[in-house]
Amino acid sequence: MSRERYITDSSRLIYETKAGVVYINEKDLIILSFKGKQSKPSLYMKLRTIEALKAKAIELVTQYNQTLDRKAKEQEKNKLRKQEFASSLSVGDYLVSSWGYSMTIVDYYRVVSIKGLNLQIESVGNNIVEGSGGYQGSCVPNTKSKGGEVLKATVTPYGVKVKSNYASKWDGVSSHYFNYMD
Repeated sequence: MSRERYITDSSRLIYETKAGVVYINEKDLIILSFKGKQSKPSLYMKLRTIEALKAKAIELVTQYNQTLDRKAKEQEKNKLRKQEFASSLSVGDYLVSSWGYSMTIVDYYRVVSIKGLNLQIESVGNNIVEGSGGYQGSCVPNTKSKGGEVLKATVTPYGVKVKSNYASKWDGVSSHYFNYMD
């Protein structure tokens, strides 16, 4: 379905941006709004007076402009966050990724090369520092490892994206793992 089924011949487009669009129908005193690329209206309202219609239109346009401003600020913050994180990394640094649903799996990586926000990293495995090596304990990266498969990774505002997980710079503290399976 498309937006056209909601828009009448007497409707007039008064505002259009990525955040949304606003149509008004002064004849029937109807305001119609779509957020983003939605095909169903986020607002379809019949008002009593033309003044109320215009006031509602101004309110919606203001909201959409605020949304655009907020998103632009978020993008700028994320861009700075990525650049700061990338500049804090150097070749040879270790990254840690802790993940899992019913168990906690810890992966360690070593940074091999850095080009802007793109990294090449290698898996280095881990050394158990506490625990029996069985179901649970604490581990650190295997710094003596020659390295495994070289992977491509990207710096994001939330850390380094490695495959489907995120990794952060290793802070020198051991990580807890739990590998018990029913």
